[in-house]
Formats: sequence, structure tokens, C-alpha cells
Amino acid sequence: MAKSVIDRRRFATWLFFLDLVVWGVLTICIVDMVYKALYANYFMDAGTLSLATDAFLKVARDAAIATGCGIYTAVRQFRSEFQVMRRLL
Repeated sequence: MAKSVIDRRRFATWLFFLDLVVWGVLTICIVDMVYKALYANYFMDAGTLSLATDAFLKVARDAAIATGCGIYTAVRQFRSEFQVMRRLL
């Protein structure tokens, strides 16, 4: 069985594209979270609690996705900074 070896440059390129996708998902989640929070507030004022609950659950979903994207981004950033520091020292 032959091993498939991916060189570092190609791996870094794919990670860069993955980072772009994660930033896009983070941006979409934040915009959608603000949009749903405004609608949840509108539904709460109107007195339709079932629609407000649905909107609040969607806000919670978007917050969870945004948290995951933020954690991924922070881990990648600190890992990259550590690699740069290790090369300089």
C-alpha cells in the first residue's frame, strides 16, 4: 500500500482556505444572530411567545457556532504565533 504524503506547502494552502471558510461562517453567524435577536425582541413585544422562543433558539444556535469558530481561530492564531516564536529563538 502506498502512502499518500502531502507536502507542507499544500497543507498550509488548504488550511488557509479552511480559515477563510471559517471566517465566512463566523461572519454569517454573527449577522444572522443580530437579525434573529431583533426579530425575537419584536415577537416578545408583540406577545407571540412561540415565535419569540423559536427566534431565541436560533440565536443560541448561532452563538454556539460562532463560539466554535472563534475557538478554532484562536487556536490557529496561538499555534502560528508559537511556531514563529520557536523559529526566532
